[in-house]
Amino acid sequence: MARRPGSRSPKPWLLSSAAPLIFFVVLQATPGQAGEIAGKVVLPQVPVAAAEAALGMPGLGAGAEGPPAKARSAQPVIVYVAQATGDLPRTPTSNARVRLARGRAMPTLIAVSLGSAIGFVNDDQRGHHLVCRRGALRRDLGPFKRGERREVAFEEPGTMRFECAQHGDVAFEVVVFAHAAFALVDDKGAYRLPDLPLGHATVVAYSPRLGEVSREVEITASGLEAVDFTF
Repeated sequence: MARRPGSRSPKPWLLSSAAPLIFFVVLQATPGQAGEIAGKVVLPQVPVAAAEAALGMPGLGAGAEGPPAKARSAQPVIVYVAQATGDLPRTPTSNARVRLARGRAMPTLIAVSLGSAIGFVNDDQRGHHLVCRRGALRRDLGPFKRGERREVAFEEPGTMRFECAQHGDVAFEVVVFAHAAFALVDDKGAYRLPDLPLGHATVVAYSPRLGEVSREVEITASGLEAVDFTF
């Protein structure tokens, strides 16, 4: 995947700028000839009102007077292997889906492996026309009528930000990897990358809003590489 002009290297699979992150490495025993990376991502504490706005649920934090309450940021994050000594797994992505409802797209960040399809469901009360007009990759998914369901295959690696040509509040980002060594961080901040080739690897945590950073890791058959990221 091409790099954006001015972005920090190495970034062969994503297009974005970077933000500082901290990594901690711990080893545990793992049998076999494939390695594994797992860990957690800690996001910054933000005012509750900002976190609620990001989730589309304002008003939940109203209460007693005092300093603004803090909550963990709801920013989505992908952890992926950018470079590796051996061949990375290429398992097709399954059950990837974007749902249009209540005037927004959910989730706002979705990752798939090359050649996989994303299912689109328009449960909104209005139609939408999804287009990608930013970056090197341009794509028009066409109009989606109310209630329409459609699958779209992605055959080119890259990062694409889609928006509705009619309604600017509907937007999401699709990242297409040339391999399957990536994971979306769950709601507890955890991720896991199994079945990785042994040897040197570059691991990256990426958020569309917070940026990305890389880390060099040695993957061995004798242990689990635990890498924690803190934005």
